[in-house]
Amino acid sequence: MQIYTTKSKNFDRAIDIYNVTDFNLKHIFECGQCFRWNPFEDGYIGIANGIAAFVTYDENDRILTIQCENASDTADFWINYFDLKRDYSEIKKKLSGIDKYLNASVDFGYGIRLLNQEPFETLISFILSANNNIPRIKGCIEKLSERYGTKTSLGLYTFPTPKDLIGVSSDEISECCHAGYRCEYIVKTVKKYIERPIDVSLLREFSLTDAENYIRHYDGVGPKVADCILLFTGSHYDAFPVDVWVKRVIEELYLGKESALKEINKFAVGHFGELAGFAQQYLFYFAREHIDIMKNIV
Repeated sequence: MQIYTTKSKNFDRAIDIYNVTDFNLKHIFECGQCFRWNPFEDGYIGIANGIAAFVTYDENDRILTIQCENASDTADFWINYFDLKRDYSEIKKKLSGIDKYLNASVDFGYGIRLLNQEPFETLISFILSANNNIPRIKGCIEKLSERYGTKTSLGLYTFPTPKDLIGVSSDEISECCHAGYRCEYIVKTVKKYIERPIDVSLLREFSLTDAENYIRHYDGVGPKVADCILLFTGSHYDAFPVDVWVKRVIEELYLGKESALKEINKFAVGHFGELAGFAQQYLFYFAREHIDIMKNIV
């Protein structure tokens, strides 16, 4: 992997990262792990950790280009954010050998990489995701950001910090983004987060069960949301979030019967092992797009 700074269309500089493999922006940004990126021209525009950027990827030349402010100073951030130091070809090889459904899912979502996302934004975003659909989740997050975040030079708004939201009432959040019962969860969670923020390095030292219990002390965080937070902040790659799509895949294709969450998680740990989180993303992305095709794989 080689890194260069070049002239940019929208900024003084851009980062060109060469020899980026196992990478596809659509797969990464539309596999359910993040909510702040949208298609724009020949790439995606969005914001991560307060940095607004326009990102493109040349699959033929394997060049990832990131146009943003202070480009040369943020290269390390983007390398970590896109998990570029991890060998996904080896991960996909291992997963493809587990079973036919994973093999097909890896082929379909070949360019997925798990993002290392900022913990507070991830926490609030997935509290908002409970019993919600992606367009509404994205809308809620954008409204919160426009009201309580900071406008960037690209016209995008940063996600509000805990300090931005402390003192904001559930009624004010409801008036802003119409998030229903989740508004009270957000108010309570902001207070708890300021008292005890998420420390990713600490969570990595915990067992998965202990890490889940730690995350679940925040209001509005159930088993699925806890596993999403652990997986999408890079805290635990053995976390296996079970939403309606993943539940359907495991029940219909693997277990052959309706199953409790505990049974599904036990199966995931035994079948996918330490790569369960990666397996979940490939299976989720393929199932959401083509569940009927998955059923007919031989």
